[in-house]
Amino acid sequence: MQKRRLCVPVLVGIALMMVPVRGFAIDGQVLINQSTVMTSGGFPYRITQPGSYKLSGNLTLNTSQTANYFGPGGPADVAILIDASNVSLDLNGFSITITDTMGQQLGHPFYGVLEGGTFSQIAITNGSIRMTTIPGILSLTVINMPSSVGSRFKDLNLGTKQGVNFPQPAPPSPIAINAGPDSLAVNNLATGGQIQLGPGSSAINNVGFASCPSGCVIVNNSTSAQVGLP
Repeated sequence: MQKRRLCVPVLVGIALMMVPVRGFAIDGQVLINQSTVMTSGGFPYRITQPGSYKLSGNLTLNTSQTANYFGPGGPADVAILIDASNVSLDLNGFSITITDTMGQQLGHPFYGVLEGGTFSQIAITNGSIRMTTIPGILSLTVINMPSSVGSRFKDLNLGTKQGVNFPQPAPPSPIAINAGPDSLAVNNLATGGQIQLGPGSSAINNVGFASCPSGCVIVNNSTSAQVGLP
């Protein structure tokens, strides 16, 4: 009986079909947009390797009672999950928008960006993240990275809106950035939320800065911005 052999081009073709679909910019950055997110399996978009990532379009996520993430920090609805150290995420002037229409009935939190563990040297820059919900007792956090070390946040416009007529008790104040120790926040605008940094961090030229417990460098920040999104 003759054995059938697959030619080299066929084997190469099969191997390429098994590689996850990713877009790359000319400079080697991984491009992220609504289409690439859906192609990769939907939200959350998972960053699992060190490197440079950049939005090439806006991202839009609607919350779901089933949640889309069940790892550390979950269950939750998450737009982008960072699961590696040494990651640069450039929003490139685009926006991430998360809309919730269930409020308290949702039963779990949702995040624009969430850490999947304890990592270091993560940078998020240059764009907007917007989160809206109906009145309820949800505690909104736009970027949630309290365990990671040495994170960097620059030129971000971060906003939350929870409607009016809150129930009693009212929900906790929204958080724009919840960061771990030795972080740096520069030129960020937090509307309807607060910037909270861990020990040894630096906050420079931010609007909406709230706290840094010890060993911090605080320069030219204001503590409040417009309440809620326009």
